[in-house]
Amino acid sequence: MSERRSPLRIAIQGERGSTNEQAIEVLARKHNWQDCTILYAVSTDGVFRALHSGEADLGTFAIRTTRGGWVKESLEAIFRFNFCKLDQIEVPIDHVLLYWGRFDPGEKVTVVSHPQAIKVHRSFLIGQFPEVRFQQEADTGLAAKKLKEGRYPKNTLIIAPRSCARLYNLPVLSIHLEKNRGYRAIIWLVGRSPEPGG
Repeated sequence: MSERRSPLRIAIQGERGSTNEQAIEVLARKHNWQDCTILYAVSTDGVFRALHSGEADLGTFAIRTTRGGWVKESLEAIFRFNFCKLDQIEVPIDHVLLYWGRFDPGEKVTVVSHPQAIKVHRSFLIGQFPEVRFQQEADTGLAAKKLKEGRYPKNTLIIAPRSCARLYNLPVLSIHLEKNRGYRAIIWLVGRSPEPGG
């Protein structure tokens, strides 16, 4: 894989600050990629579309997490697209709660994140906030970006990787989410399937 053309174009499931962006750093060291460009495809479907259109050379997505099980969108996508699995790595997940503007835990709280993150942290958050509602977003990094842009209602928290706090200059409400311990994402690196007879 290290002899592919440069720069290597990699489509990832996620936005800036996502777990898949962190996975690229691990994969780049492992495969000695000197130069690569990340295409933020946000969804697993987006990764496969970028691969099959030729926009990307490789793609990454989370197939499973140690706390939340199979990632539904990825599981559905792998049965719809032809691809070649090239590698698998595990990346630690370190989620925090981020907010923007004024936050009052006594008022109704909206928690926004990827469905997998909500699934993992839901019971903890219900215990912390008496009036909480959950809203799904396509990606944790995208949730952080939209929060910073003011695109969510007042008193919104997002679950996102710790790196999003620095990246989007967002305050951290809680750095201790009890399910973080031992929480890891299993990331697949994929490419296009070889052409028949090729």
